[in-house]
Amino acid sequence: DVAQGAFVTPAIVLSPPETASISCEEVFGPIVGVWTFRDEDEAIKNANGTSLALAAYIMTRDLGRATRVAESVHAGVVGVNDAAPTIPEAPFGGIGMSGYGKEGGRHGLLDFLDFKFISTRLPK
Repeated sequence: DVAQGAFVTPAIVLSPPETASISCEEVFGPIVGVWTFRDEDEAIKNANGTSLALAAYIMTRDLGRATRVAESVHAGVVGVNDAAPTIPEAPFGGIGMSGYGKEGGRHGLLDFLDFKFISTRLPK
């Protein structure tokens, strides 16, 4: 209830330290951390330098770079120029400490199934 103070003002945090909660925890709120980098390799190293890997977001005009970085970043979902990279037909879920398994799409359905192979040979 907003009237009772249940509201958090959206915020952008520029270059938060590695020890800040926004740098090392999944913060589910209207807050985003923004870090700078010198080159593509540093950006990938920083993105992969956490055990949390729910989603990554890449904003660029260079789609070749976007493809290289998206393939190199360890995350369950990667949005390229897309702040909400989810659709019902696609699997959604993190990797590492951000979750196990997927929901949505064929891969999400498979997580709810158990498979068993039974081999039967008739006696001669």
